Parts: sequence; structure tokens; C-alpha cells
Amino acid sequence: MKTKIVPTLFALAGLTFLFSAGASAQPPQNQPPPAQQQQMEVDNATLEQFAAAMNEVAAIQQEYSQQLSETQDPAEAQSIQQEAQTKMVEAVLDSGLDVETYNTIAQQAASDPELQGRIEAML
Repeated sequence: MKTKIVPTLFALAGLTFLFSAGASAQPPQNQPPPAQQQQMEVDNATLEQFAAAMNEVAAIQQEYSQQLSETQDPAEAQSIQQEAQTKMVEAVLDSGLDVETYNTIAQQAASDPELQGRIEAML
């Protein structure tokens, strides 16, 4: 089971760009670029929320990926992507996290083996 978790985590880290792109057309003016952001200390409670959200986001991604593969209509594909993004954001918010925190943890986990291990232990 662990062999599926890490690739899923990396795939979900890619979803952070979807969340960011959907949240605003322009990057916030007062935040440094992602490469300059500091590493965040993540407590176990927050990490449990992240793991729950990650599971939900993965399920939504799988469901909507199948729908996307079944359409040839660009307008329908865009509608499906927007609906999926909305549901993924809702899943994150329902977990008790905001999208920015989810994104930060996902990005950090993609390059932090210790954090990946902690997430895997919770899944």
C-alpha cells in the first residue's frame, strides 16, 4: 500500500497549482514566490486533517479524471475541471484546513521525506 501513497502524494502536490489558479488570477502581491517560502512546522492534528483531505481529493481526482477521459468537447471538459476543482476545494475546507495550508503541506511533503513518512503513517 505504501507504494501507492507516495506517487499519490506527488500527484496531489500538483493539484496545488489548480487550487492556486482557481483562487485568483494574479498571485498575491505580498507573498514571496514558493521557492522563497519558509518550511512550515506541521503538528499531528494538522497533518491528520491534511491526510483526510488528501484522501478525499484523490477520490475526487479519480472520479473526474474518468469523466474527462470520456469527453471530446472542450467546453464540457472545462466544466468538468471546474466542478472537480470546486469539490476538491470543498473537501479541503471540510477537513478543517484552508487551501493555502493544504497547498503548503503538499508542496513541503513533495520534497521532505520525513514529512512524507509522517503522512504515510497516518494513511
